[in-house]
Amino acid sequence: MQLRLTYQILIPMAFLATLLFAHCDILSELNQQWELIGTKNINYTLQKDALQISKASGNYSALKIVVKRSPLKINQLIVTYADGQTQSFNIGKQINMGEESSVFNLPTGGRTLRKVEIAYDNKGTAGKKAGVELWGKK
Repeated sequence: MQLRLTYQILIPMAFLATLLFAHCDILSELNQQWELIGTKNINYTLQKDALQISKASGNYSALKIVVKRSPLKINQLIVTYADGQTQSFNIGKQINMGEESSVFNLPTGGRTLRKVEIAYDNKGTAGKKAGVELWGKK
């Protein structure tokens, strides 16, 4: 009787422990796929800023932007690859402080980046200057 009660407790506990460890592994894997490529403080006297990418950054399959300190309306993301080719993503939406853009998928197989330009609307942005973080997925 006591052995049966022990199994009734141990089996669900083992199952829950397995789920917990699997969940932690999945979260860890997701977080490891995205890496911070660069940051930029937005210059409101311009309408476009660029992030120069180091040659050692590697290939990326997707990009996203996280906005810091102040909301920012981002109109376009212009990606220049190491071979000089460019790709534009039309965004046209405001991203609030602490939020991130949608994910911008790059060509299959990933590409090495040279620079990423961010075109934004600088009207009505009184107060703190926004900062942006560019994240890449390997």
